[in-house]
Amino acid sequence: MPLDPTYPSERIQGTVEVAGVSVALVHGDAPALTDNDIVLGPRAQAAPGAAFSPGPVAADDEAYVIFTSGSTGTPRGVPVSHGQLAASTAARYQAYHSAPDRFLVISSLAFDPSVAGLFWALTSGCTVVLPTDAEAHDPDALLELFATQDITHTLLVPTLYQALLERGAEQSAWPSQVIVAGEACPLRLVNRHFEVRR
Repeated sequence: MPLDPTYPSERIQGTVEVAGVSVALVHGDAPALTDNDIVLGPRAQAAPGAAFSPGPVAADDEAYVIFTSGSTGTPRGVPVSHGQLAASTAARYQAYHSAPDRFLVISSLAFDPSVAGLFWALTSGCTVVLPTDAEAHDPDALLELFATQDITHTLLVPTLYQALLERGAEQSAWPSQVIVAGEACPLRLVNRHFEVRR
C-alpha cells in the first residue's frame, strides 16, 4: 500500500490504522508508522530473520491497496489484484507505441496511475527517474530533467502538462510518450500538444 509522505500526518496515520498495517517501509528520518517499521536509506539496518521466499500467487490475490483521495468523504482502500495489475500492465504494451526506456515518475505513488505505470516501466527493464519533491512541482526543473535525463516516457496531470508545453515550446528534448491522467483532458491541450510537439 503506497503512502505519500507529503500527505498530512493525520491522514497517513489514519490510513495506516484503517488498513491495519503491521509493517511499514519508511525512509530515513520519516516518523514511525508502526512498531515494526523497516528503515530505508543510509541508516538502514538489515531486518532479522530468514530471507523472504514468496509463495504461489493467484490472479485473485491482492497485489496492493490504493486509497482514494477522499474527495467524496473519507478515503477508502481499494484492493488491486495480481490479475488486474497484470492486465493493466499488458494493456500498456498494446496501447502505447513503444515501451519506456527512461520513465519519469512525477505523480505521487499513492496515485494509482503512477503505480500501474511503474510496473509497466519495471517489467520493460527501463530506468525509473524519481524527481525530488521540489523538482516535481517546478515546470522549469522538469524541463531540465527531460533534457539531462533523456526522458522517453512520463505521466502527468493535464494542468502540469499544459504548463510544460507553454514553457518548453522551443525545447527539443521531450519524451516520446506523455500520458495524462487524474483530471479531465481538454481538447485545447491535445491541440496544443500537436501544435508544439509535431
